[in-house]
Amino acid sequence: MSQQVLFTEDFEGAQPAFTMNTTDMGSTAGGDNSWLVNSSYAGGDGTLVCFGFPFSFNIPLTAAQPAGISNANGSYMHITSAAAVSSGITNCNFAAADGLCTDAANHFTRMSSDVSTVGASEVNLTFWWLCAGGPNSYGEVYYSTDAGMNWTMVSTPVAAYRNQSAWIQQTLTMPAFAGQATLRFGFRFVNAEATAASDPAFGIDDVVITSSSDENAIAAGTLAFSSYCAGSAVTVPYTASGAWNAGNVFTAELSDINGSFSSAVDIGSVASTTSGSIAGTIPPGTATGTGYQVRVTGSDPSGIADTSATVITITDAPNAGTDTHASYCETDDPQVLINLLPGASACGQWTGPTGSVISGILDPATAVSGPYTYTTNCPGNCPQDAAVITVGIVPAADAGENANLTVCSDGPAFSYWIRWAERRTPVGLGAAVLSVVCMILQYTLRAATPIPSRAFHLVRTRWQRCV
Repeated sequence: MSQQVLFTEDFEGAQPAFTMNTTDMGSTAGGDNSWLVNSSYAGGDGTLVCFGFPFSFNIPLTAAQPAGISNANGSYMHITSAAAVSSGITNCNFAAADGLCTDAANHFTRMSSDVSTVGASEVNLTFWWLCAGGPNSYGEVYYSTDAGMNWTMVSTPVAAYRNQSAWIQQTLTMPAFAGQATLRFGFRFVNAEATAASDPAFGIDDVVITSSSDENAIAAGTLAFSSYCAGSAVTVPYTASGAWNAGNVFTAELSDINGSFSSAVDIGSVASTTSGSIAGTIPPGTATGTGYQVRVTGSDPSGIADTSATVITITDAPNAGTDTHASYCETDDPQVLINLLPGASACGQWTGPTGSVISGILDPATAVSGPYTYTTNCPGNCPQDAAVITVGIVPAADAGENANLTVCSDGPAFSYWIRWAERRTPVGLGAAVLSVVCMILQYTLRAATPIPSRAFHLVRTRWQRCV
């Protein structure tokens, strides 16, 4: 964790970095007390005129500063009463409000400019202070995150700064201080009516604002897959720590096949200052191999690179083969469908014409005609592939049953029809159609040719229709 000083004011310069006696938070710009900067510690005797009558008072000296304060006993910012100034006393003192000679009032002093704590994980306000005051006379600390338009009191660990006559150092830390583009602090002295109060008033010195932040670092997370193919999408998670400046871009890079980033290839980026993920793409045409690495880098601050690169394998994309068609007689042997798709990847599954998953073995005796789809489901984040085999199942030829026909030798000439039906399935159709096949046979017996009476057996031969 690194620490950075964002602001410091020791009030030794010609122009302090505070604007005093403003009207913020219901405060008055003048009156009986006011803020000023000097190196006065001595007290003394003075006179206050009230209702025309002089009243004497004595102001004690302001406590000396310890060695821990830079330029100890030098200039500091504090409250001083107008009556004391009129008497030549300008150390840390105040005229307590009594409702008669001194009016109740608040007095505010604020930083003149903002500091940015963007990117800081922790911000501290440190200052030295003293204030004896009383129950109704005390100091307060405020902060603003909108350039002084609105103010919020810091009430932890101290809400009212009083009962402290010696210098003491105070450090304030709040989550609200971090990550602000316009942060500034202010101090208010509250002087309400009271019957008892003591000097010194509210005094401030050595105001310092520091920020702490984690060292900038970034690491790539675990990828969803260990292998990818060229052209496939990849999501690279990363964890970023430290303060990254606005406009920073995190970039995912791919090494060469040997794991070297000397010629790294950008595969995706995101503009961000916090942890997240990067959507990327493995470049098309990337050669296959097992030595690739992925890392993440940041741009602002630049040169911050992840040292925990993730190793991945680049593989060939799945291949389902080329669409084709095939026809089988229902009497043919079972067929291994993948043999019809040369070069197809072995990792895949088949679906039949109805969309249901089937094995890769087609039995023509029970199969139906239609599209048989092979879809790859190979591991990794590669795009899958699909191919279709259009199958036609043709029924076996059927010549019908043998027929017997008896004729007489002295009978007249005759002719007859032998008629049968054939059920067949055209290639590419799922349902069988019925066709009628007719064969005309004619046989003539002449009376001049004596033929003994006999029976003629006409046997229909098989008509092969499979193609």
